[in-house]
Amino acid sequence: MSGFLPESEISIILGAIIFITVGLSIYLPWKKKASAIGVITTSVIVVFMLQLLFTSDLLYDLPLFDSIDKLTHSQLVTDLGLNPETIIHDQSLYQMVTSMYLHGDFLHLIFNFVGLIFLGIQLERKIGWYRFLILYYGSGIIGGAIVLMVSPFGQLGHGMNVVSIGASGAIFGIIGGYWLLYPKDKIFFPLPLFLIRMY
Repeated sequence: MSGFLPESEISIILGAIIFITVGLSIYLPWKKKASAIGVITTSVIVVFMLQLLFTSDLLYDLPLFDSIDKLTHSQLVTDLGLNPETIIHDQSLYQMVTSMYLHGDFLHLIFNFVGLIFLGIQLERKIGWYRFLILYYGSGIIGGAIVLMVSPFGQLGHGMNVVSIGASGAIFGIIGGYWLLYPKDKIFFPLPLFLIRMY
């Protein structure tokens, strides 16, 4: 990869879709058309489905896409995930946001999705959509900045070429924000049945 944008046309398309959904997560709650958490969760699912589609052979068999080089999952993650080396050397700052929308597999998506839904809905109702968005995106970006700071030292499993994806930083921000603002609240958080059986 070189330069400000990814080399793959498909990565550019998916990156543009991600930034459109970020815009929608601001615009739709502002116009009272949807909740911020509703737009974010829908966007995360749509991006995951597109991630699967854009890296599948089915897409490249279609006439419109047959002239485009096939994009592998690892290339998509390298292009849009948080890659410290490309952020520093190529100024690919968009990865601070696009990485929050990518997920490694269905289980990764589900764990982030459950935390986002059951904590995010309650927190957005309490603090409002704009404060929630500041907390959500701000925490995700701060999480990415922490990864950038520790990567040159090879700490916490991160190196300059280790790519990070997922919304964990943003979700930890929601957890921390909820705990800090409402420490005495009881949070409804259903545990999956297989976890309940372990205890």
